[in-house]
Amino acid sequence: MRIAVSTFGSEGDIRPFVALTRALRVAGHDAFLCAADDFQERAAQAGVPFVPTGPMFGGDPLKAKEQMARVVREPNPLKSGRIVFEATATDILGRLEPVLEATAGVDLVVHHVIDVAGFAAAKVHGKRRVSAALSPGIWNNRRVLMNGRSLGAGPNRVLGALIRRLYPYMTDRSFRPVIAAAGLPGPRKNIILEGADSPHLSLLAVSPSMVAPDPTWPANLQQTGYWFLDLPDWEPAPALRAFVENGGDRPLAIGFGSMGGTDARRQTEAIAGAVERLGRRAVLLSGWGELGKGDLPASICVADHVPHAWLYPRSSLVVHHGGAGTTAAVARAGVPQVVVWHMGDQPTWGSLVHRHGQGPAPLHHHRLTADRLAALIDAADRPQVRAAARAMGERIRAEDGLGAAVRAISALSP
Repeated sequence: MRIAVSTFGSEGDIRPFVALTRALRVAGHDAFLCAADDFQERAAQAGVPFVPTGPMFGGDPLKAKEQMARVVREPNPLKSGRIVFEATATDILGRLEPVLEATAGVDLVVHHVIDVAGFAAAKVHGKRRVSAALSPGIWNNRRVLMNGRSLGAGPNRVLGALIRRLYPYMTDRSFRPVIAAAGLPGPRKNIILEGADSPHLSLLAVSPSMVAPDPTWPANLQQTGYWFLDLPDWEPAPALRAFVENGGDRPLAIGFGSMGGTDARRQTEAIAGAVERLGRRAVLLSGWGELGKGDLPASICVADHVPHAWLYPRSSLVVHHGGAGTTAAVARAGVPQVVVWHMGDQPTWGSLVHRHGQGPAPLHHHRLTADRLAALIDAADRPQVRAAARAMGERIRAEDGLGAAVRAISALSP
């Protein structure tokens, strides 16, 4: 089949779809990736044909930082969600035309559940489509709530249905212009839910070891396990390798990924203070938040981008923001994790980490201090936590999420 894989978001939203595109090509499909220009190099590294759909944030990083700052400052999750989706819809509207053009001659469209451009393109061209989610909250699950906790099957089902009703409240107004620009009839309701609930196939790229599937899900909703993108040819700078591998005990790995718009100086000071209090070493990943500026002790090595698959297995534990991809990578590495969440589904992943014994309860970034972070690291650095993390890593490494996804998609061949 000729398959267009369309995705939207930051690095954590792109890498799994790069991995899927590569796996589909290995299986004999003519698959290509549609994503923001910024990720062309990542696709090239994986040997994946790439269709650029415009720069992230319209090529305006300052505007992106301002939007992110609004989100992370907003304590109300419904209001912060609406801010996120308003910004998302603006970017998706900008990438609609390239996606429409790229998908005109395909047999199948695979799209991220948030990528309304991919959903709309499949509708416009009358193509079959597969929706794919990297987090569990979009579908009701009797075994676990969207926040990673469980109140039992009955309450979970009722509360899950209520949460699904909130998605249109947060998203419909933002995404209607995308549907209208695609020439589809409107006004439309439940846009995200309709996009997520594909009549052909919906995939949840989350390990069943982290989120148990609901046995009552329909056959066209399949949970595959994680989709990891491994690029084994990557080599660290000599100074980073020496710091990580020749400095004695394994270092901490600390970073908040794509979380920009925060007080980088305050966060860096809290991280440095915690590392010094504990007498530890750490690799500090600067990320979009530009952590690590200013004078730091020799026990902290600042790096820009380091692949998770290289760094995390060489780390003693990982402090991160709770993004879906980062949580999955730490879980696969089998080391404890501390989640300092900022927005979106991050507290869900923090709760799941805590529920499975892989780390302490998550901390909101507004409450981040050197003392609190030091206490959380100390709580994660205990034998029972290490044992739970190690067991989770063994289970996840035994799964074949990409293989399961490719088999499910291949079954749709004419």
